[in-house]
Amino acid sequence: MKCPVCGKECREEDNFCSNCGTRLKASPKGGITLESLDRMIDDFRRKLEDNPKDPNIYYNLALAFAMKGEDEIAMTQLRNVLSLDPSFPDALYLLGKLCLKHKLYEEAKENFRKLLEVEPEREDVRKILLQLER
Repeated sequence: MKCPVCGKECREEDNFCSNCGTRLKASPKGGITLESLDRMIDDFRRKLEDNPKDPNIYYNLALAFAMKGEDEIAMTQLRNVLSLDPSFPDALYLLGKLCLKHKLYEEAKENFRKLLEVEPEREDVRKILLQLER
């Protein structure tokens, strides 16, 4: 089967494209299997060997780890994204949310402030910051 977004050939049992992360189909339980997440992680790690400075690969790796519940590893990968591209909006947002979850409030505020510099129209982020600064 081919990914409808990037055209990469994917295995029939995959729920997500290992190249771009597009959902290919829902799993029987309506979620993603740990096995498919592990395959995604392996695929993204292999891609990093050839493209160690591609922030998108680190971001997709972070998403896979976050979906797997491995927040600390996801946060490390998001920091890698931001070291390569400090204004990567999705990485700033996800890292901010994970920092909130783990009560790292100062780091969360820092990421949300940077996100507002990049995307000043983000009212959802403005509301989060207002709550954090109370």
